[in-house]
Amino acid sequence: MKDKFFVSSLFKSGLNNRGFTMVELLVSMTMATVVALAGFTLFSSSNWSYMVQEDVGETQQNLRVAMDMLASDLRHAGFGLPKMTTNLGFDTTGDGFDNLFLSTPVTVTVSGGTGAPDSITLLGLGYEAGMLVGGSDEMGENTICIDDGGFDNFSTASVQVRNNRKHISIGGTKYSTVSGFGTGCVAPDRELVLTNNLPHNYEDETPIFIIQAINYAIVTTEPTANPPCTPDTPCLRTTDHTALRGNGAQTLATSIEDLQLAYGIDSSTSYNDNPDPDDVVAVRATIVARTETEDPKERFTMTRPGIEDRNAGPTDGFRRRLLTKVVKLRNR
Repeated sequence: MKDKFFVSSLFKSGLNNRGFTMVELLVSMTMATVVALAGFTLFSSSNWSYMVQEDVGETQQNLRVAMDMLASDLRHAGFGLPKMTTNLGFDTTGDGFDNLFLSTPVTVTVSGGTGAPDSITLLGLGYEAGMLVGGSDEMGENTICIDDGGFDNFSTASVQVRNNRKHISIGGTKYSTVSGFGTGCVAPDRELVLTNNLPHNYEDETPIFIIQAINYAIVTTEPTANPPCTPDTPCLRTTDHTALRGNGAQTLATSIEDLQLAYGIDSSTSYNDNPDPDDVVAVRATIVARTETEDPKERFTMTRPGIEDRNAGPTDGFRRRLLTKVVKLRNR
């Protein structure tokens, strides 16, 4: 009797524990799907926004680095140059002969055409190579003694390096040219033979500067470089012909799409693209950087801006940042 009652109770209890109906399951699954899709959409949007902002932040950093270096070199351009008109020669091919001639006292060489990025070559700057040593160098002499500095191991350097570091400035005021090296100084000091005689006496610790010639240009044709410079990843490259910043061209910043320059001249407050370099007193530099990847959501709204004598580019999905700075030349 007790067993029958127990079985009957279990049977009745099982009948009362009903499951979900099909409609309830469908409603639950639909709600769960909507919540999951909303969460995925929110995550995807947040992740995409993070990636875009990270890309834009890197672009802005590249832009600031490029502009800071260019502006610094512009301010120092012209340092130590001769005041009379002189052609300074530089060896750009490594054959030991001058094939690049820059006229002084011009401090900037204007280049670049309409519809393309500009380039600029700056002359002067002044790399401190060392100081005079061994007693005062007297007026009328054509040799000076200098501690190692930028002329260390110079006798074993390449012909191109020696040829391109021959233009010097004594104390930042007297231009001269190194024609060779002597043995009249106490080792490890080095004797420089000059092409002209000293105009007056110079004391020890007078700094000796090497005059540099540095070019800035946008490069898109070096896919094997590190980092590569291609139409999809344009670079701002600098070439120091004296090799004091490294041999050959150096990548200053990647994803730099455009460099546009306008020049203020001493007879006008306006800026133009093709001035007489003798009259340039200031340079207005504009650099355009773009993100490394396109934004598909903005494919039909983004475009390279038109600046100076270059028109706006085609529509694409690259986000861009632009920086303009006016730099006055200190050493005209």
